[in-house]
Amino acid sequence: MHRAEAQLSTSENVGLLRTKDNYQMDVNAQDLPNTGVRSDSPLNKIHHYHVTQNFAPDIMHDLLEGVCPLELKLVVKALIDKRLFNINLLNSRLVSFNYGSGDNQNKPCIFSASSMTNPDGAPGQNAAQMWCLIRHFPLMMGDLVPEDDEHWELLILLLKCMDIIFSPVISRGDTVYLKHLIQDHHQHFLELFGNARQLKPKHHHMIHYPMAIQKLGPLTRFWAMRFEAKHNFSRRLSHIVCNFQNIAKTLAYRNQMLLCYNLLSQLSLVGDEVEIGPGSSVLVASITDSDVVHIRLRLGLYDEVFIVQTLNQIYYSRRVYNLIHTDWIGHCGIPGSMV
Repeated sequence: MHRAEAQLSTSENVGLLRTKDNYQMDVNAQDLPNTGVRSDSPLNKIHHYHVTQNFAPDIMHDLLEGVCPLELKLVVKALIDKRLFNINLLNSRLVSFNYGSGDNQNKPCIFSASSMTNPDGAPGQNAAQMWCLIRHFPLMMGDLVPEDDEHWELLILLLKCMDIIFSPVISRGDTVYLKHLIQDHHQHFLELFGNARQLKPKHHHMIHYPMAIQKLGPLTRFWAMRFEAKHNFSRRLSHIVCNFQNIAKTLAYRNQMLLCYNLLSQLSLVGDEVEIGPGSSVLVASITDSDVVHIRLRLGLYDEVFIVQTLNQIYYSRRVYNLIHTDWIGHCGIPGSMV
């Protein structure tokens, strides 16, 4: 598909999908402006592999570092221009919002006035922060926006698409529904911003998601989020050591040392050691469902136990703990004195 057509396309055209035959014709044509192919890919030399049969997209870069930052800034700017709220109120709610224990480590950064004037600039959030922000944004600011606001509708359509795209289990019927959701979203985007901008290439990638899911399964199995997390250690280290001669050797050596340290220090890999975090001593009678704890662990109601929030570096909130602690204790076989 030509770039000019892709910028306005809202649905997949099966007749234009690349195959081995038409790809080779474009390679032989040597006409980059019209075919989009400069030369044959070196990856095609791999046995049983061809680039036209690789359907795995990267939803982290496409959505969390592409479509989401752009559309969120466009929508926020439009709502601010409508005087529904201002950037100071938005930032105050970002800072004071309760993200919960699951997203506490991924709190988003505040918005700057310059980011509103340049939506295509740097997102200002990393992928995890953007995922946290866009999921919670309707809860933060929804009470200030009318339900029938057209810019707000664009954000809701994007979130509906992401609910399916990021789902760990997807049915075939969900992919059909996703196809229509993406089409509605892209059409609505062009209706709102078509005079000033067109669809980005990462918007176009979304059109092929239903087909990719049908061929591969949930796309979270193929995204780059875990690779980025793994590379974070090397990226930070490269700024610290300031080695400009052989940075690859330095990073390889440091990663080897980190692996050795983890293997030697993590006794839980070879034993049953339990690492307990900070906590407090309480009476069994003061615990929720104390009668269940009394029976299951054979403790007296006035026996003293030590309650912790972290176990083996995993944080357990009090609400979840009160619901599952009895079954969890029985399953792990933790002694009553270490509850």
